[in-house]
Amino acid sequence: MIVAAYLYWPVIYLLVYRPFILPRLSSWDHVPLTLVAVVAGGYVALLLAAGRRRTHGAIALHALGIALTVEALSLLFAWLQTPGFRKIFASGFDPWEVLVTAVHAIVVLGCLEAGRALTRVAKTGGVPASRASSRRNAA
Repeated sequence: MIVAAYLYWPVIYLLVYRPFILPRLSSWDHVPLTLVAVVAGGYVALLLAAGRRRTHGAIALHALGIALTVEALSLLFAWLQTPGFRKIFASGFDPWEVLVTAVHAIVVLGCLEAGRALTRVAKTGGVPASRASSRRNAA
């Protein structure tokens, strides 16, 4: 599942952006919100699923890895002059891009950790582990 998280944005670019969005950009004022919500919701759902059965250390490494992979992908697309990415190099180096990558890493970290937490709650039957053990000790 974690491999799918690394490949999500390249696949979305190739299977959604290029064939469906790019040809319509000249006639659209904006990309429809429902399409953005479906793509972003799919990403969050994938990250929640990918966070299952991972340690905190692995989650932190994957969060950084996924964010850096997306950044490297956008730089590669800009260097190749692909549609939608041509303007990235036109403005020169943007130091705010580091902040965007950091925020992306934090969002991925949060989603992966939430997936891990949801799995742990599901295993205990909806009761957090600390409460379950205290109830057993009280009985």
